[in-house]
Amino acid sequence: MKTVYLNMPYQTLFSVTTDSENLTELLTASYGRYAVYSSERSDAVPVTVQNVGDTYRVITPESAFCTDYPFADIDRYIFDRKQYDPKVFALHGAAVARAEKSYAFLAATHSGKTTLASYLTANGFDYVTDDCILLDRASLSIHPCTTPLHLRAGGIEVLKNYNSLPPSLKRLFDPPHTERFVYDPPNVAPTAYPVEKIFFIERTESTNCTVPMTANEKIAAFMRSPITDYAVNADYLRFIASLARQNCCKLYYSDMSYVKELISRE
Repeated sequence: MKTVYLNMPYQTLFSVTTDSENLTELLTASYGRYAVYSSERSDAVPVTVQNVGDTYRVITPESAFCTDYPFADIDRYIFDRKQYDPKVFALHGAAVARAEKSYAFLAATHSGKTTLASYLTANGFDYVTDDCILLDRASLSIHPCTTPLHLRAGGIEVLKNYNSLPPSLKRLFDPPHTERFVYDPPNVAPTAYPVEKIFFIERTESTNCTVPMTANEKIAAFMRSPITDYAVNADYLRFIASLARQNCCKLYYSDMSYVKELISRE
């Protein structure tokens, strides 16, 4: 049995103990530098996965169950159970950095934000995150969360068309998920950088433009953007209102080079 600690920044620590070499390889490929083989940590939430014939038995602090898809179920379990340090506000989006300033792209799943982040990091920007933006509540800087970028086949085709395909991709496949490819960009942000601009993005067929937002539109958009559930109390609303005073806009794009030029002029 081998134990992998999933030590993501500003998040709950999980340990996965398993006798499945395939599972440890999938966890390492998916979590990258945050999949750590270290000594026992008493503060980790323990998960045990044991191969039993043609299936796997998963034991968590809450329950035990059998599954044919241990990686998918563990990934879901971690997403549902993780908590974030109160020093940060966790948003669903991608971010890159340039000249010690960060740029955030907030959007729902399947919006193209990972492909956009991959394109930008292949064209002079530093990688910050591709899914979870850890926004420092005090400084409004974005802390790096540099897990490997996860690309689907469609995103790879798009990057090929832009001559921006990463040189080294590792196949990650575990049913029932669709096939993905992962890689670690060499140029990652070394530290937290202040937010220069926040974009609420939407892909289009042919339109490339930015649209200003009213304060109420910003507040509504930010309230839809957390990656985890927050209690809607007075502190939450005050922080959302402070975000609405930042430099934000809607970004409609069909051409990723338009986005590159746009933020290069900021």
